[in-house]
Amino acid sequence: MTKTQKWMVGITYLVIPFSYIVSPYITAVFIMIQSWMLVKHQKELGNRVLIIFLNAVLFSCFTVLELRLYDWVIIGSILIVLVKKKMKIVVPVSVMAMMLFFFFNTFIHPVDSDTLLELERYLMSLLLVVLVVNLDFDLNKAYNQMIMLAIASFYNAVIVYLLIGIGKIQQLSSLIVSSNIFIYNQASNVSQVMMQSSETRMNGFFSDPNKYMVFCFAFLIICDLLLKDGTGNMLRAIIMMASVVSLSRTALMVLVAYIVLKHMYKMVKQSPSIFIVEVSVICVCLMVSLLIPNLISNFGNEIYDGAAKLLGRTKTLSINTSVGDDNRVIVWQLALESIKQSVIFGHGWMSYENLLPYPTHNTLIELMLDGGLVTTVPYLLFFMPMYKMKKWYLTLSCYLIPVMLLGLADYRLWFLILGIILNRRSTIDSEESLYLRPNYK
Repeated sequence: MTKTQKWMVGITYLVIPFSYIVSPYITAVFIMIQSWMLVKHQKELGNRVLIIFLNAVLFSCFTVLELRLYDWVIIGSILIVLVKKKMKIVVPVSVMAMMLFFFFNTFIHPVDSDTLLELERYLMSLLLVVLVVNLDFDLNKAYNQMIMLAIASFYNAVIVYLLIGIGKIQQLSSLIVSSNIFIYNQASNVSQVMMQSSETRMNGFFSDPNKYMVFCFAFLIICDLLLKDGTGNMLRAIIMMASVVSLSRTALMVLVAYIVLKHMYKMVKQSPSIFIVEVSVICVCLMVSLLIPNLISNFGNEIYDGAAKLLGRTKTLSINTSVGDDNRVIVWQLALESIKQSVIFGHGWMSYENLLPYPTHNTLIELMLDGGLVTTVPYLLFFMPMYKMKKWYLTLSCYLIPVMLLGLADYRLWFLILGIILNRRSTIDSEESLYLRPNYK
């Protein structure tokens, strides 16, 4: 990108949050122009699709004709790939098998609009895997664009937070375009927004602050997978700062785990003896936690309390005074009781709406509740490549922690990353393999 193009893209990012005040339709036009400028000089189709898709996810609150912007990107991109490859594309057998399980779970339970909508989300996610498997990527040639996306995610979070606070952001609902931005308590001016004591969350143009946070960590995984080692440190730093402004305790957990585990990953090669010492310390801590459960429980409560205070989550802390009182733990207990009633087949998609006071906030429990073992086991096998990555610190920190604390079974970015892994494992040398087992096929 030339300097002029960078400035033009930067200006569109600066203007977009304010254009929404005038008209969401103007915002939609800006997003399309911006996407075109971002990929105008990208030769690799994979880079173009990835950049436009991530840019669409940044504005995932927008729905056009009942589909999210990023779903329209998936549909348009797969049509282009079909034309370019003359209908000869690779469709992994695992995708076909998973599709059958999704259909099976849909139609063995009562079908309504919510279950069909959830099925559509899963099918779009599978279509994304097929799309990515049939593309080529060279993210090192799109580094500037990735930097812009990272900065934009941070910028949107802060500016939209302020605009919501003074009542300038409203939801849009029409037959063509609608929006669903997460809106918290409002104030009368910016200074009151900064001083208000009520709990707030930053989320940009996302419908949920947690989705914004997970976007940051999925972005981090993509960077670590596709960028050359030793590059992209500035990009990673921006992404990590963006995740923190979501004011999520989960974000702090993931960041700490990412930094510590990535250090240990490097020590395996650079200094195996230090790695052994670090693993030994962790094992000792686990043994102590088993022998003295109250010690680890009290420590966990201290961390819980400290993280909530650090992020200004005083309202949450007043309701949930300890880990055991957390809403997640309560809803997990309720969900497990419902799961026992139908372990094999579950209760159908979106069953939490009829069985629980609010979503499960756990992907595994969500799958068991909706589809039982018949759906959960194939789903876990389908994502097995995520668990076999050579860069295991990404799996343990940026993937497993969010998955265990949020309901992300149909989250598009997980399927995007899975597609990247399936794509890369057959195109790189064994020495650079993404897998723990270089000869894995």
